[in-house]
Amino acid sequence: MTQPIDQLVSIILPIRNNQTQLAECLDSLLSQTYEPLEIIAIDDNSKDTSYSILRKYRRKDKRLIISRNVKQYGMTVTLNRALKKAKGSYISFMNPCDIVTPDKLKRQVSKKALFQQTIQQSQKHS
Repeated sequence: MTQPIDQLVSIILPIRNNQTQLAECLDSLLSQTYEPLEIIAIDDNSKDTSYSILRKYRRKDKRLIISRNVKQYGMTVTLNRALKKAKGSYISFMNPCDIVTPDKLKRQVSKKALFQQTIQQSQKHS
């Protein structure tokens, strides 16, 4: 069974005043064993140091794509802006307070591949 390991996953990460959890969240995302990924983090004009943290991490890892709203637009606009930037075959939504295991994306993509293969086999026998 071939798994689509070469397919890009876009992780959408909306940020609003999350300085206390953000670094740990980014560390967990950037430690994923599934390599083809991009993290699209859009700061919704935070009043804390969230955007500075994003800039610091961006300097270390170019898979992190960051942007900042010029004013607070709210979750819906921020998510839509991030989705427009996404280039991945798969989209994963994260909250900045989430910490994930290093194999989260690999397991999700593998399950998707297994599900697709099951559907294809089922269609062949219909």
